[in-house]
Amino acid sequence: MCSAIYPDAPFVDEVKIETVPRYKTSDLSGDEWRYLYRVTLWRKGILVEQRECSTMECAAAAVPSMVINPDFFTRIKFTDEHPELRLLCDNLGCKNKAEATYRLKTHRCDKCGERGPEDFQQTVAFCNVHRQRGNCGILDADSNYTLVSGPAAPFKEGEVNPAAESFESPSGFGGAVTMD
Repeated sequence: MCSAIYPDAPFVDEVKIETVPRYKTSDLSGDEWRYLYRVTLWRKGILVEQRECSTMECAAAAVPSMVINPDFFTRIKFTDEHPELRLLCDNLGCKNKAEATYRLKTHRCDKCGERGPEDFQQTVAFCNVHRQRGNCGILDADSNYTLVSGPAAPFKEGEVNPAAESFESPSGFGGAVTMD
C-alpha cells in the first residue's frame, strides 16, 4: 500500500497546485478571463485525487486535508486499481521500472526498535538508480539485502553507483573531506 520498505512513508509523493485559465464569453455580462486553482495529488506519477478551488488561498488550505486523510481503504483500492505500481521501484517517489528484487535479511520494529524474526521474508525491488542503498541504518544498508532476481549491481561495493551520481549529496557533517 505504501512503500514496501518504508511503512510510514507518505501515500502521496507529489502535490501540485496549478492555475487553470479559461476565457469566458457572455452576451449578457461580457467576456473575461477567469481562473481556478487545481490541486492534484500524485503517487509515482499516477493521479490519486484532485480538487478545484476559486482562489489560491483556498487551494493551499485544501492540501493538508487531502494529504493527511487518505484512509486505509482508499490506499488498498488505489493499489488494486493500479497493479502497475508493483512493477515500479520501491524507493520513495521513484517512477522507474524495478530492475532487481532483493530480500531483506532483517528488520526492526518502527515503534520499539526490536529486531524482527530471522525468517523474515519481505522482498523489495529497486531500479538501477536506487539499488545502491548505502550503509546507514537497516533499511538503507546494502549489507541487509540479498539479491533474489535481476542482474548483479553494475558497480563494486564501496563505489558510488554511476546511475545515482547526479543525486549524490555529500554530508557536511561526519563525512570525510579530502582536498588535493
